[in-house]
Amino acid sequence: TLGASLRYLFLPTRAHVELPKLLMIGYIDIEVRDVHGNVMMRRTETLHSPVANWGKFLAYAIFVSPSLVGTNTERGTVVDLSGTEQPIGGGIDDGTYLWDYVEEPLWRIAFGNGSSPSFDRGVYALQNQLALVTPSDTSISITADNITIVFSASYSPSQDVNITELGLVLHFNKFDDLYTNYVDALMFYDVLETPVSVPAGGVITVTYRLVFP
Repeated sequence: TLGASLRYLFLPTRAHVELPKLLMIGYIDIEVRDVHGNVMMRRTETLHSPVANWGKFLAYAIFVSPSLVGTNTERGTVVDLSGTEQPIGGGIDDGTYLWDYVEEPLWRIAFGNGSSPSFDRGVYALQNQLALVTPSDTSISITADNITIVFSASYSPSQDVNITELGLVLHFNKFDDLYTNYVDALMFYDVLETPVSVPAGGVITVTYRLVFP
């Protein structure tokens, strides 16, 4: 089912999934609390930001060509946060099973305060990343109306900052013979409509909601 396929795609695992054409609607919920825990602001913005890496991820790691299934080969590359091409997705024939997978995917949320950030499909990193945080909450819900995937993470700066940009980053073990070469690649990038001020010692919590109607 689609819900099961999305669970393998977005929750930590090794899996091969095949998805039909999808319509995805995304939202970013933002909350800021001061050092005393008082809510300073809440707002929601529309996600509109898949970058080129996301398309490559789907093309090479998910929609696998039948001619490549079970072959010992990488599927293609994405660009990591440093701007380096990295292999993603691969196939292994172990004599019993044919595996096609992305190794140990884990999603992270990036917070940044770039002075003049702008969206471009080819962007591979935030203009000025402050933190890369593993979500405290990752879940998937399946109803008759939609399938919703949620990532939520918080960041507490040591000094006053204005958050101007956010990213959803895929952390994975790249396809090679070492099995321990982990890579971070930006998949979604958003420039906020207006900067979000976070005081020193305060907390900004960002929740991504990916909705498949």
